[in-house]
Amino acid sequence: MDTLLKPTVFAPAFIFLAVILRELIRPKLPYEVNPRYPKLPVVGARPGEWFPELRAKWRNTLDIRKSTEEAYRYKDQACLFPIVDLGSCVILPPCEVSWFHSQPEEILSAHIHQLNAFQLNYTVTDPRLVAETNPIHQVLINTKLTRETNSLLPALADEIAAPVDELWGLDDANYKQLCLMDEMPDVIGRVVNRVFVGARCCKNKTLVNSAVTFSRGLGFTSVLLRCTAVVLRPLLGAFLTLPQKIATWRFFRELRPEVHRRLSAVKEGPEAQKELSRKHKDFLQWTIDAALDDGDPYMLKPDTIMGRVLLLNFVAIHTTSFAIAHVLMDLAANAVENIDELREEIVAGLRAQPDEEWSKQALLAMPKLDSVFRESQRMNSIVTVASPKPVCSKDGVTTPSGVHLEYGSYVAILSYPILNDPAIYPDPDKFQPFRFANARAEAGKQGLLMEKARQGWTSVTRTYTAFGTGMHACPGRFFAANLLKVMLAYLLLHYDLEKLPIRPRNSTFSVSIFPPLRATVKFRRRKHPVGGIVWKRTVCTE
Repeated sequence: MDTLLKPTVFAPAFIFLAVILRELIRPKLPYEVNPRYPKLPVVGARPGEWFPELRAKWRNTLDIRKSTEEAYRYKDQACLFPIVDLGSCVILPPCEVSWFHSQPEEILSAHIHQLNAFQLNYTVTDPRLVAETNPIHQVLINTKLTRETNSLLPALADEIAAPVDELWGLDDANYKQLCLMDEMPDVIGRVVNRVFVGARCCKNKTLVNSAVTFSRGLGFTSVLLRCTAVVLRPLLGAFLTLPQKIATWRFFRELRPEVHRRLSAVKEGPEAQKELSRKHKDFLQWTIDAALDDGDPYMLKPDTIMGRVLLLNFVAIHTTSFAIAHVLMDLAANAVENIDELREEIVAGLRAQPDEEWSKQALLAMPKLDSVFRESQRMNSIVTVASPKPVCSKDGVTTPSGVHLEYGSYVAILSYPILNDPAIYPDPDKFQPFRFANARAEAGKQGLLMEKARQGWTSVTRTYTAFGTGMHACPGRFFAANLLKVMLAYLLLHYDLEKLPIRPRNSTFSVSIFPPLRATVKFRRRKHPVGGIVWKRTVCTE
């Protein structure tokens, strides 16, 4: 008894019980409740077996491709889709997609789903950054980053060469084998931070490595937390998120002097602020400018500003690394013979520009390069169940077909089986690099300008959901697409790929598809870049 009363024993036990009690009595967010779902066909369930929904949940988690294809058979009615970390989700039939997209945020919330998907209340050090439905960093992605993408292309092109050459080497006699998912995030991290924090800071290896570590850890940790009972998440989250917290601290430590420098200059007056905005065309400066315009002291705190930049790093590094790994494996395994055609298009597009400089016009002249990415993402989209959202109305919501969903119920539409439907995409299992370039050319011949535009990689339609759907489609896709096309162009002009005997199979977990984590591709430096294109590099003058 005396042992139990010792502070070293009593204090942790008291804290544990206090946390549990608080979790039991506090109001629950929509994704933290256990709603009753309506009686619907259960995807993955087998007639006559015990615990059918539990076993269906396990089957669906292990093979998301097969389970979404099974759900796709329900053309005219909703079905119940159980999965381990998401719980259960009602999949709507195609005829109710328009209704799904028309629901306001207070009924079906994409924002609340993001909090759940990435467990942001635990995985970021300042949950206030993501408390708003439309935080300032998301506004800046939708507006400033998208508008400035064209003017940023030369800087991105400039930053690509050095990390690629360092990683892939300059040996033009022998092939070098690289694990793409080990190596590409570091390249992506440096390149995107040229736009996020500027030319000088993006070369800081500790800063970039910290951003990569944070990005990798957040995705993995969020999966573990989603699989944990809600009542235990605060306790488990404190331990699981330690790597992210350390990475955040290191990232802040490296970026803090630059933030203080810029904030100190702002104090000199409006003219100094204008000069900073003119000199620094990066997300860090845009965030500072937005904070000054807002006037909220919290917005101007250095940790708030740096936290927004770090969140953007997660979004960019996470998805962009997947996309470049996928397209390189697709080309190496299924389209090596088409690479020269791609190179010819890239060279012609650059030569048509003043000083052979990268621009929006140069990329518009490369429909085959765009098509390669759109086809690769069609076959390898991370999205299998599109835009899942919890019901946030306390009264629930009723679908057009009369299915009533309680508060906290998840509802979604399908993506993977649509992207692989032979009625929409003939021969869907075959990688056809110029599938969309050919469709674009045909639409152009017929004068169908809208149809021609829909064949572009960043175009989101009901039959192309690789970037999500509706108004909540990925806001940074225009920036990411341009960055990736310039990066692939550099690789193809300066390196050869050794043909892969077979395309490595993707990994899956829950509702997501990932590149094979240990797959390798071999590259060899060319003696001379294709077409004699001279890749311009500048010296950092910040």
